Amino acid sequence: MNKFLLILGFACAGVFGFSVFHHQTMRAHSVAMVTTHQHLGITPLLEEARARLAGLRTEVQEKKRRLADALSQSGLSPELVRLLEGKQLRPSTTALAELRQQLGIGWDSSPDYVLVNKCVLSRLNYSRLDSGKRPTNTACQLLDLSSTEQAALTAALQRAHDDWQAPAIERTEPHGDIVAQYAVTAPDADAEMSLSNRLAAEIVGAIGAERADLLLPAAWREFRDELGSTVAETLIVRRTADNGESDLVWENRGNNTSKGPVRYAYYPSSWFLRAFPGGWKTLAEREGFDLPPKFMSPP
Repeated sequence: MNKFLLILGFACAGVFGFSVFHHQTMRAHSVAMVTTHQHLGITPLLEEARARLAGLRTEVQEKKRRLADALSQSGLSPELVRLLEGKQLRPSTTALAELRQQLGIGWDSSPDYVLVNKCVLSRLNYSRLDSGKRPTNTACQLLDLSSTEQAALTAALQRAHDDWQAPAIERTEPHGDIVAQYAVTAPDADAEMSLSNRLAAEIVGAIGAERADLLLPAAWREFRDELGSTVAETLIVRRTADNGESDLVWENRGNNTSKGPVRYAYYPSSWFLRAFPGGWKTLAEREGFDLPPKFMSPP
């Protein structure tokens, strides 16, 4: 009985093993068939790609030969030939100048302009802004600003002017020989930095990052000068006499102290006209003193 069960177990195991082997064989056969079909599909594409590559190589060689023939008869310098062939990674100044001359864009090819490298523009000393409110004609020409870009830049500068919170100005009652005294508080540093960042972002939006880099930071300095002092200042106007003739002198105290006579169109600080739009005349009317006889004379 035990021997019969043992033989039956061996028989069942054999049948199961044969079934598994047969299943794996059929699966391997199926994978082989799929692989063969895929290979047959890829082979024509590979041959086509090889043929196209060979054709492109022939075309490139032919164009190189024609370029070499043309350059040999052009009278161009060897340096410029290497530049045109892409064999010179760092072209010399001489080769670039020759290339521009051949293209008709040499530095002296225009009666109105001189061709210079862009990096030179950032080092030129010229006024970027007119009274801090609009780009100057020089800036518009050098940076090739269109009328639309000029309008956008002017609008950005105007918004910055409107957003600026001018420092407080405190008046002190006149006494003795002092006919006027005003103190200006220092501007808020955080507010100034925020204004600078917003203006820079708007300039980039108006004329693009490349030309904005050429305009800033010089444009910000010019704009900032129109906003007034960067430190606390005190202006004192005193009555004095010169050879028995009445006169007025001013003294402005800040980081440094400056002095001068009260004269037409000569002012002690950039904030003065913001506080007194009519200049000395406005201040005299406000404080009730007379301007000196020498007021219209040069200082």
